[in-house]
Amino acid sequence: MSPPACQYSAHSYVREMTSSEHSELLDKFADQVTAATHVNELKLKQVDYAEHPVLPWKVRVETDSSMASDETTFFLKDHMIVRLNEEVFFEKTWEKEIPRQFV
Repeated sequence: MSPPACQYSAHSYVREMTSSEHSELLDKFADQVTAATHVNELKLKQVDYAEHPVLPWKVRVETDSSMASDETTFFLKDHMIVRLNEEVFFEKTWEKEIPRQFV
């Protein structure tokens, strides 16, 4: 089973937003949103030092996540890339279907 098609045109926004900000917006405009959401370019950046203060390391986590639903199922897709000093350190994609169970 595939997720329902989005009824609105796709737009690309580049903005750093925390998960709590995203949840707050969904709560505030719950009556105006459809049963789908898409988070793109949510980036968490940290510059820190390894065991020695002369050896800095930089970690960047990039996520591309979407959630949609129909009357019986939630459809979740996630893609995450972790970069260590701008090189890909870890990458994974998840796709999951979860029964709504009257939710």
